[in-house]
Amino acid sequence: MAAYIEKHGGTVLLGKKVQKIVTNNGQATGVTFRDTFRKEDPPVTVNCDNVIANCAMPIVPSLLDEPYASALGKKIDAHPNSTSLLCMYLGFKQKVDQFGVKYYSNFIQGDDVKRLKDVHPNQLGDWAKRSFIFVDYEKVDAGLAPPDKAAGVICAVDYLKQWEGLSDEDYKAKKEEVAQILLQRLDEKFPGIKESVEYYEVSTPKTIKRYTSNPGGAVYGFAQTLDLTASKRFRNNFLIPNLYFASAWAFPGGGFEGSIMAGFLAALQMNKDKIWTPCDDAKFSDSRIVAVTGLETLDDETLELRFEKPDAFDHQEGQYAILNLKDPQVTALDVPYRWLPLASNGEEDQLKFKIQLDGSSFSKSCERIDIGDEAMVFGPMG
Repeated sequence: MAAYIEKHGGTVLLGKKVQKIVTNNGQATGVTFRDTFRKEDPPVTVNCDNVIANCAMPIVPSLLDEPYASALGKKIDAHPNSTSLLCMYLGFKQKVDQFGVKYYSNFIQGDDVKRLKDVHPNQLGDWAKRSFIFVDYEKVDAGLAPPDKAAGVICAVDYLKQWEGLSDEDYKAKKEEVAQILLQRLDEKFPGIKESVEYYEVSTPKTIKRYTSNPGGAVYGFAQTLDLTASKRFRNNFLIPNLYFASAWAFPGGGFEGSIMAGFLAALQMNKDKIWTPCDDAKFSDSRIVAVTGLETLDDETLELRFEKPDAFDHQEGQYAILNLKDPQVTALDVPYRWLPLASNGEEDQLKFKIQLDGSSFSKSCERIDIGDEAMVFGPMG
């Protein structure tokens, strides 16, 4: 998706947090944001013809001036948010068909769910009895795992309130306790599958809230109550003529299909409204994108890459930064970035990173990089 946007003249910015949707004379005229890594940098405002808010709708009032903030709050404040989820991501040593997994989605019902009214109490109850779903991604040839292995996920309804108020140590301990309970229950359903697990990681509603800013970790936007179901959901354009909503919080609702459709409908509405001015083709320049200035193989296991130093890069002792390759040559089962320690000091006019040649797609891409190729450097991260 990022490649498509860039190919058609757009710019993708990562690590930015919007502070304000600028309005003037009844129109949205721009967006002001700050860098989440370089907090000392001044805010940046980008002027535009249209603004698409695909963040959580309850966040938007805090980004708007009056009277729009109060008007939007009045429309949405009475509607409750949806549930959140606990997800346990699993990497298996082999395909899981041999353990009796026949389907893509497998529902394991809690023992205490006998009637419809038992469902919600179960979602708040003992993890040894809670209903959950196990998804085997190999059933749809997702390509998430090597040919001889498999990837899957356990997913259950959950709520942020069950994870709040815990110390870091207690939070990690609770995640591990829940993980072991769910692995055991999965093994009871599919005998032997637990021994095939070689990696697992648990995300909670707290995780979802942290990475998406959805209040309460709500994954489906507003709860799909009778007052806010189907055609009653908020449309993509109802507040300011050129401010569009495109997320699970808008019509048609939650789920990835609902979110995709909301984005599609927002794009159709924008093209229909045609609130455009002549474009000067000017692209936003991201100062964190820098070019490769040199590379050197230090030994059989280490490659050193040298980059231009981003403007206003604040060097700190013991600093780590994110190195994100802009055009990786190898991408199989990998992401094009790493958190890496800086091998340079603050006095040099370039940044140095030592890349471990571990056979990963990332290291293979680094080996094929050329002088002048670009990467994005996020920092500082002391």
